[in-house]
Amino acid sequence: MMGMRLAMALDLRRCIGCGTCVIACKVNNLLPKGVRNIRLLDWEEGQYPFVKRRVLLVQCMHCENPPCVTVCPTGASYIDKGGVVRVDPNKCTGCKSCIMACPYGARTLFEKIEPYYGEPTPYDKLIEAKWTLNTIIKCDFCYDKTMPAIDKGMKPGVDPEATPYCVLSCPTNARIFGDLDDEESPIVQALKSRKYMVLREELSTQPKFFYLL
Repeated sequence: MMGMRLAMALDLRRCIGCGTCVIACKVNNLLPKGVRNIRLLDWEEGQYPFVKRRVLLVQCMHCENPPCVTVCPTGASYIDKGGVVRVDPNKCTGCKSCIMACPYGARTLFEKIEPYYGEPTPYDKLIEAKWTLNTIIKCDFCYDKTMPAIDKGMKPGVDPEATPYCVLSCPTNARIFGDLDDEESPIVQALKSRKYMVLREELSTQPKFFYLL
């Protein structure tokens, strides 16, 4: 699919900060203990009894101008098909340059194999088989799931097979996924109909993760 630019949006009116997307990502992507591809930030504003809870979910922004790719000394961080920023574990040396360069705190170094509950379970063994020790883990829009489906002609953000787990799991439909170069894509329609923002716009990283206001 030529010219495809995969992107995601989070509807701040719909998001209730339940963390379902965090867990769906962790379980379905077999993330090791201590690794999260989505961070749930929450804080309180105001003083009792006039207090409001604020929530913000942060993950890889799949920038069009990603500093993590620029600083990587081995080419392990790269932009793949659809504009998805990925990491090649065979090239990654765990130097942490990309962690320091990422302004969104969206990367984690997998430093230690640690079972969730004492002795390794079958789930822990799947985790160990999937990931390479001392390499970077980050969101890749569930690439191994979504891209084969997209290559078969399925629509990102429409067909479940071509849509990330975090989007599918959201109980309030706060997450929207799609192709910025497809006028009929759910994300294009959402960005046309609502005001939105990106994080750290002043850095000119050109994030492809949007927050609907």
